[in-house]
Amino acid sequence: MIRTLNLRWSVVVFMVVTVCLLLFFASIPKHASAEERNPVVFVHGYTGNDWNFISLMNYLKRQGWPDSHVSAIQYSNNLGSNVNNAHELSAFVDNVLARTGADKVDLVAHSMGGLSTRYYIKNLDGGSKVANLVTIGSPHQGTYNAVWGSATAGAREMIPGSLFLLRLNAGDETPDGTDPNNPILYTTIYSTGDTLVPTYRTTLDGARRVRVIGVSHIGLLTSSTVERHVLDALNGGGLNDN
Repeated sequence: MIRTLNLRWSVVVFMVVTVCLLLFFASIPKHASAEERNPVVFVHGYTGNDWNFISLMNYLKRQGWPDSHVSAIQYSNNLGSNVNNAHELSAFVDNVLARTGADKVDLVAHSMGGLSTRYYIKNLDGGSKVANLVTIGSPHQGTYNAVWGSATAGAREMIPGSLFLLRLNAGDETPDGTDPNNPILYTTIYSTGDTLVPTYRTTLDGARRVRVIGVSHIGLLTSSTVERHVLDALNGGGLNDN
């Protein structure tokens, strides 16, 4: 009789524990599968190239992004106008979407790349094809260091007060895009150690601002701290607060 009761109690306890474990695991937030992740397109800056993002690209792959969903554009003229660059980015994104079957991409841009991506969103067809924009050390309000390269179109556009910046920053600096239920989310990452783009020049009205300490302008591309902030932004940590 006692053995029978003990057996029954063991069965009851086992069932209770099993149900509790099932409820616990069901309550854990699920990360997007590889197929559900947006492709990420990395966009380099002035004098930059696609190789600038090797560290960040490998980091995202370790976090679960498949190879097919991580790529970087190489502009034909890395000193040229952001307007021309934005048109190249538009074609590149279309190719990524066609190749992966995705509806939208996430953009991660360094330095001047943040300006061409914003132009693409605001003035071309990026408003319907971008879910998240993350900029790293981007001179959204220009930088006077660009004067040293003023013989080139890209540098001239980065000088504070340039016609390009005035038009880019007119009105809404963080456009929602074409999907009213899912506005584009923006994150700007900047560093107190960036001597090329001062922190107050990286502001973007409506975006989430993330500060890192003591990392140089180029060092932002390989910083483990920046990597974690990029991951957070791509996982829904951006803002569109204006």
